[in-house]
Amino acid sequence: MQRSKQVMWNVVDNETVLLNTETGFYYGMNKTASVIWELLETPKTIEEIVQEMNKRFSVGPAVLAGDVERIIKTLTSKRLIEHSQV
Repeated sequence: MQRSKQVMWNVVDNETVLLNTETGFYYGMNKTASVIWELLETPKTIEEIVQEMNKRFSVGPAVLAGDVERIIKTLTSKRLIEHSQV
């Protein structure tokens, strides 16, 4: 996974906000999604994201994996991230 090239983003009042300049879609991220966005500065697999997030959050691996997959699915459906060759 990697950030989509047509997405502009910024941190405003401790919230990461994204704008897909192609679709005009605006998305505000919670803390978990913001960490995923941060990690996607370079292309990563879902497994790599889960491993890194497991170091940062004290949540069970199964719960964390489900949360990551849900967020990745949402970001992909909104064309904010895309599949990449990792």
